[in-house]
Amino acid sequence: LAIFVGGFTGPAAEAVVELPTSAPSLRVVLARLLQRSLVRRLPGPGERYGLYELQRAWGLARLHASGQQAAVAARHAAFYLREGVRWAAGASGRLARSLGDTLLLELPNLLRVHQHALEALPMTSSDAANALVAALVLEPVLSLRGPHGLLLSLLDSAISAALAHPVHPPLKARARLVRGNLLRELGRLADAEADLDRGLFLAGQLGDRRLELLGRTFRSTLLTEQARYELAEQELALAERLATELGDQRLLALCE
Repeated sequence: LAIFVGGFTGPAAEAVVELPTSAPSLRVVLARLLQRSLVRRLPGPGERYGLYELQRAWGLARLHASGQQAAVAARHAAFYLREGVRWAAGASGRLARSLGDTLLLELPNLLRVHQHALEALPMTSSDAANALVAALVLEPVLSLRGPHGLLLSLLDSAISAALAHPVHPPLKARARLVRGNLLRELGRLADAEADLDRGLFLAGQLGDRRLELLGRTFRSTLLTEQARYELAEQELALAERLATELGDQRLLALCE
């Protein structure tokens, strides 16, 4: 349980903690830990637990000494990246506010995943990909609620790691597009243009029309801010055509 940062839910604990076959269920174990004040319930919606700092520090030391830290961290990352992708996908839909709140609540755990991936020695392609996914998962909520500096730092470090390791190309393309749009919002228009151009180039190589749609939408906004209105209209027309072909009603509405 010490692997968790900022608390955890029952499902998270079930996914990460491995008990001996002779042990009672995890829910029973949690109930006993609560009775002994070794675990506490955290305020807020739903069922959420946390360790006291003294117990967590002791638990981390025991985990390190056990030789199981890498395996536990891998299960922790697998859970939060899998669920994080689901939360992020819904953060712009009907349950946007609720899932956005969940992402903020789990921000410390997702930051832990990102940090652990970048600190891996030796770093593997899987570690670099995990860092990218963690940053992209947090983009919907951090781009809206901030801090933008934190999001930029997460993307910068993950993209740098991905440059040195083979990573799934669509991840690289999406990260470039997302960072380009963020740089635009921060007023760094030349840097934004470079990232968007690179992201669109990668999307074109992949033949990924959804990524191309995202990139052209972002670039249209950038060109408008650069007062390059004719080019902005051309990009918007391309984005609208792609949105129509893909049946993306949300982005089509933005184009109109």
